[in-house]
Amino acid sequence: MPTRVPSSTPQRAGALRPGSWRRWSTRRSRSQTGVDGGPTYTWTLVTPEANLTDCHANLIGHHFASEAGAAYPEWQTTDGTFVIGTKHLPTFTPDGGAGSIPWLLLTKVDAGGSGTLSMADYIQRLNTDGGNAPATGCAGPGDLDAGVNVGYSADYYFYGQ
Repeated sequence: MPTRVPSSTPQRAGALRPGSWRRWSTRRSRSQTGVDGGPTYTWTLVTPEANLTDCHANLIGHHFASEAGAAYPEWQTTDGTFVIGTKHLPTFTPDGGAGSIPWLLLTKVDAGGSGTLSMADYIQRLNTDGGNAPATGCAGPGDLDAGVNVGYSADYYFYGQ
């Protein structure tokens, strides 16, 4: 059955799909105080850490936070070609966020190298499984700056001209 994509996702006629990759990865989160610095504690995403593989499970690249931070994720292939994106639309979670991180559409903000990945204008994360920070373990001052790695998998699609 094909992946059901929200109707708000742009469909670009004639767009090249430079690649689609599966990844198994972790999201590193840290226990921090709430936005107002009050008594609320919450897990905050620090960085994604992932290996990108092709359909034969061959390593073809990595995914991580760019130098600008986790809000600007980067994908880099083994030849050094890269693309950096930022969220384009609100997120969508088919399971309502019960156990999986949201599906995303990101827009390219920077790219480099001469490989196919550098031609991507959009990056789409679909079919997520897992990745949400735990519901426990970040409850008070004793947990401050504690870290946790949470595994997940997703399909990434890269679209360009």
